Amino acid sequence: MKTVPPNKTAVLAAKIVFQGNIRSEGDIELDGVMDGNVACRVLLIGRTGAVNGNIVARDVTVHGEVSGSIVGHAVKLGATCRVLGSLSYESLSVERGAYLDADCSMLRGKPEALRTLDRPTALASGTYLP
Repeated sequence: MKTVPPNKTAVLAAKIVFQGNIRSEGDIELDGVMDGNVACRVLLIGRTGAVNGNIVARDVTVHGEVSGSIVGHAVKLGATCRVLGSLSYESLSVERGAYLDADCSMLRGKPEALRTLDRPTALASGTYLP
C-alpha cells in the first residue's frame, strides 16, 4: 500500500498500470490504469485514466473510465467519461456525452458516509467500503 503525503499531488502517468491500493490525504491525478482501490482528498481521472476498483474521495472528477464504486461529496463526470458500477454523492454534475451505467444514490441523510469522506484513508483501512 502506497501512502502519499498530504501536501503533494500524486501523479500516475499515462501508459502506467498500477496494481494495488493507493491512499492519500492529498490529491491524486490519474492518467494511467489503476487496478485497485483509491482513497484520497481529490481525485482527477484524465481521459486516458482508468480505475478498476472502489473510489472514496471528497472531490472526484472523471474524464476516463471507472469500473467499480465511487463515493464522494462532489462528483463531476466529464463528457468523455465511462462509469460502470455504483455512485454515491452529495453533489453530482454530468456533462453531455458522459456514459453512466451505475446505481446512483445521494449521501444526504447518511452522516456516517459523509464523515468517512472527511477521512479519505478510510477505504484503504477498511473502515468504509461502498
